[in-house]
Amino acid sequence: MSRMTQQAQKFKQLIPLFTDLGESIYQNLDLSGFFLPLDEVGKLRQELENRLGHYVVSYKSDIFNLKVKAEEHLCAIVKGAKLNTKQLEVLKKYESMAALLGVTFVVYQKPLKLREIKDSALYKEYLKRGLL
Repeated sequence: MSRMTQQAQKFKQLIPLFTDLGESIYQNLDLSGFFLPLDEVGKLRQELENRLGHYVVSYKSDIFNLKVKAEEHLCAIVKGAKLNTKQLEVLKKYESMAALLGVTFVVYQKPLKLREIKDSALYKEYLKRGLL
């Protein structure tokens, strides 16, 4: 069994997507942009996940680390959820509440679907910026 930092273990305990993702993929993720969903953020994240029926991950709204490999970003590995108009309205409401806390939410498809990294918007952005 691998040794995981306390913070990495906490993310895995609090966000179901990370448990469902699988250990080898999870251990390769850059965790610097995730916001540990405790207290109010945890409550909002859980409510939103229940209302949307998809995985919801909390992110720090001021960090997006382009210094790590594309495959270390969750959004390059896991397909985002396709939300209908009503779901988008719910997400917008929760995003406005979370913004005051420096948090944004990203909704990923449930059941979990992995994607080819080269098909992700992030990978294309890395190419555009000459980061690959």
